[in-house]
Amino acid sequence: MIDDPTSHLEEASDEADAVTSVNSLGSQQALSTDYLDSDEQSGQVYPVSLSDDFQVATFALTNAAPMAPSFRERWYRDLRSLMERALTPQCGGGADLYILAGAVPSRRKVKDRVAIPAFVWLAACCATPGAGWAMGFVQHARDGDIIEDVMVPELEKLLPSSPRLFQDNCGEAQQDTERMKKILEVVNQVQDEERTAQTKEDARPLSGPQGEGSALLPREPAEEGRGLLGKLMGLLATPVIKLFQLFYYIAVGVLKNIMYVLWFVTKQVCNGIESCLYRLGSATISYFLAIGEELASIPWKVTLVKCRHAFLLK
Repeated sequence: MIDDPTSHLEEASDEADAVTSVNSLGSQQALSTDYLDSDEQSGQVYPVSLSDDFQVATFALTNAAPMAPSFRERWYRDLRSLMERALTPQCGGGADLYILAGAVPSRRKVKDRVAIPAFVWLAACCATPGAGWAMGFVQHARDGDIIEDVMVPELEKLLPSSPRLFQDNCGEAQQDTERMKKILEVVNQVQDEERTAQTKEDARPLSGPQGEGSALLPREPAEEGRGLLGKLMGLLATPVIKLFQLFYYIAVGVLKNIMYVLWFVTKQVCNGIESCLYRLGSATISYFLAIGEELASIPWKVTLVKCRHAFLLK
């Protein structure tokens, strides 16, 4: 889809209809012709399957990036699973759910012109008052990589110029850790399903003469070792990362409760000290007033005694 304010064409016109009317078409974006005779295909950074409204906008060239077919399929499938099973249900059906998506280019290019993403990412912010949360997801373009969950501040560090994705980090100080734990549980399930699917694809026999011949050839030891090592490291690293994230959420919750308790105790102590000072001040003032009254009455009492003494002498 093309959107050119200087063109007489309707908004979001088809690329084929804009070739002859839009000036410098393709100078700043990839066109369909760029993918001819290429292993990469045009993929949507934010898939149309996730959008109930404004589906036409997902076909804009600004939402497209070169993706290998297998990578695109995994990205679409994983995001749809996360959206349907975790993000939307844990945000009141999606009423207060805000999504940002993008791609970070690598040095590899299609026809030495269109940059292939090093990874694609998605950030979700649930702005429900009292039950909000924020979560980021990254999927690298390397073969065998699965979708990864990251905290939004960590995702911002991975992006060029480290932009601030959400205002106030989507209410980071008041995020619902219980909902985030439930989301992470679904993420683990999606990652396990993706590993299972990859294992089945790796074990599937290749078809055709060329595939059969390739299947009979032994794999290169280095490639096989790297593949096994990569999968093993992925299996070992994921639970450790989840464990650290769980400890992080627990620590944040404990620290938050400790701060509330300290604030309450401090407030009570301050109120007690204020009350004691008020009572002490009142007692001190009353004491000095009593002393002042006594001192003021001494001359009068002395005069009265003298008068009585003089009267008795007469």
